[in-house]
Amino acid sequence: MKSLPYFRFIFVVLVACLLGSALAGCTLFSTIGGWFSGGYENTIAYFNAYYNARRIFVEAEAEVLNTELSARGKQSPTLQAGQISPAAKQKFTQVIDKCSHILSFYPESAVVDDALLLIGKSYYYQRDYVRAERKFSELLAQFPGGSLRLVGQLWFLKTLDKLKLYDDAIAVGEALANDAEEAGEKDVAGEARAILGSILTAQDLPLRAIEQYTEAVRVTGDGLLRAEAQCKIGDLYFSSKDYENASAAYLRVTQYSPDVYLTYYSRLQAALAFRHLKKHDTTIALLNELQDDYRLNDYVGMIRLELGITYMLSGRTADAVHEYRYVDTTYARTEIGARGAFELGKLLQSHYGDYEDAKLAYTHATQNPALPIAPEAQRRVAALDRYFRLQDEFAKTDSVLFVLDVDTLWIRHDTLDRTATFDFRAKQPDSLVVLIDSSAAPLDSSAIAQAIDSTLVDPDSARTTADTSLPTMQKPSRDSLNVVLSRVAFEIGEVFYSDLEIADSAFFWYNQSLKLYVDSARAPRTLFVLGEIMRADSARRYGDEQEMYQRLLGQFPTSLYAEQARIILGLHSIPAWVDPAATIYADAESLMDAGQYARALAMLKTIVEEHAASSFAAKSKYAMGWIYEHYLSNPDSALSNYEQVANQYGSTAYGAAARRRLPSASVTAPSDTTAKAPPQQPTDPARRLELRDADDEKTKPAPPDSVGGARGKRRVVVD
Repeated sequence: MKSLPYFRFIFVVLVACLLGSALAGCTLFSTIGGWFSGGYENTIAYFNAYYNARRIFVEAEAEVLNTELSARGKQSPTLQAGQISPAAKQKFTQVIDKCSHILSFYPESAVVDDALLLIGKSYYYQRDYVRAERKFSELLAQFPGGSLRLVGQLWFLKTLDKLKLYDDAIAVGEALANDAEEAGEKDVAGEARAILGSILTAQDLPLRAIEQYTEAVRVTGDGLLRAEAQCKIGDLYFSSKDYENASAAYLRVTQYSPDVYLTYYSRLQAALAFRHLKKHDTTIALLNELQDDYRLNDYVGMIRLELGITYMLSGRTADAVHEYRYVDTTYARTEIGARGAFELGKLLQSHYGDYEDAKLAYTHATQNPALPIAPEAQRRVAALDRYFRLQDEFAKTDSVLFVLDVDTLWIRHDTLDRTATFDFRAKQPDSLVVLIDSSAAPLDSSAIAQAIDSTLVDPDSARTTADTSLPTMQKPSRDSLNVVLSRVAFEIGEVFYSDLEIADSAFFWYNQSLKLYVDSARAPRTLFVLGEIMRADSARRYGDEQEMYQRLLGQFPTSLYAEQARIILGLHSIPAWVDPAATIYADAESLMDAGQYARALAMLKTIVEEHAASSFAAKSKYAMGWIYEHYLSNPDSALSNYEQVANQYGSTAYGAAARRRLPSASVTAPSDTTAKAPPQQPTDPARRLELRDADDEKTKPAPPDSVGGARGKRRVVVD
């Protein structure tokens, strides 16, 4: 019965409400109806669209964030930095469609601001930053005091950063960080400070960036965010070469988060900072700690690679080789493995001088051509291949020079003009008899290599018959061998200087080239590079570079390298010098075109006799041989001129061409050498070079010179 007064009270209140409603008309009922109508719209909008959109968005965002976290420190072969998978992109498109449905059909619902935020975030993850910026601006304009204001401003700041609108972003970020901190939203404030640090880093303002990252570490309570900001501080100090502060910053990272990657990255970078400070023992201790941490098994390859580099820098080369070999074999065909192989090749090449194993290591580094280090490794493999070929050529030529004075080993012509030959088909590995390939001309490097390969002949098989089918060769001149050795030494020096970057070896071989033979085409560059090696050596082990530059100016004052030497020495340049032989040669060529071969020969002879130092001397002498062979049908004179070119200018393109012409010029001449018989068709015309410029021959088929052939201009060609 105690409840009776309570029910009476309720009854009185209801009656009063009804009477009040009657007096007030339908206002109350319309308000109640509106409330029920709004609630219905909110319910339909939430369950029909927003609920599903929110669920799909959470799934897609988690996929993107997890991918970003797992990709740290790795390179994906399918996705570039910032890209998302097609599946995630499709999910974000569904979110945009569902939330757009809310804006179109339920514009008065309570989830409109949430829908705008989801649309903006979806566009952001899809990297459509312009549309994302538009939606975040719309959210902030429609709901300036709403509950999503700070979150909306944070995403608006992220979008401005991506659009590189840095001035606007800094203004928005500073205001947001202060407002969020005052409102107690410390994670929002910390993230805003971190974004400001990223923007200032992009603007190359490291000190201001460090201040923002330091504020982020102070403000936020998110451990992962604090650890990431602390890593950024270390990175900025490291890039500024402030390795003391960098190492200290990196070592503080693990105080904020146990994240595996950040633990690995920060400790590794701290070790590298100590290595820059030449604290190798501390570096090795840190790297060994990382190697022993079972959580970091995915990063052991990089850890051991850096350990090998540290061993190498500290002088423990044997330990470095061990680490490099481990990385090379364990992580073959990966970027880490390629780097290990490349570092191994560098160490074997520079420290041990083991070029065979160095080449093998570089070859391992080329196994995956898509890796960034592969092109440089391929270049070094090619350089070492060239070195081995040149070294072999030098050794064989030098062996010929060594036995040059042993007359019993060389072929001689007897009094009956019968050529003594050896049967080189029956090679015996224990023979010491030397057989030289046939040609009375001086040898080029390929001929010498072929000859030495055929030196091991059984002396019992030698016979003195007139069998002209067997190749024979007279004793080469010492000068021609020195010319070949000088050229090969120069090319080896080029390999060491330009390709392998080993100054000591380059200096040695360039000097060998000058000692063996001073060639006017190579010597200017040789002297200049020797001067450059001297100038680059801070220890002054090679001498004074000025002496080398002065020698260059004294011996080759008109060369391009001499002009560069003048600039280095601070001397005035000299006016460009025009070779007078060039004009004479052009006139001789015109006479040759007109068929006036005698006058052309006279002018060419003038160049050879009066301008012997000119680059046109070799060209003119070769042209004389060409005229005798092809236009005057005088192979004896042609042979004589070709031999002189091969002897005097053996290292030039004309010397090499003359050696190739010697066999064809040896064809028996007609009895009347002055008769203009139909000229012989030059061999292999498709591969001949038109002799238009002594320094820059261009490949071009020569016009046929046979009777009935093309009647164009006649040219001297190098075949």
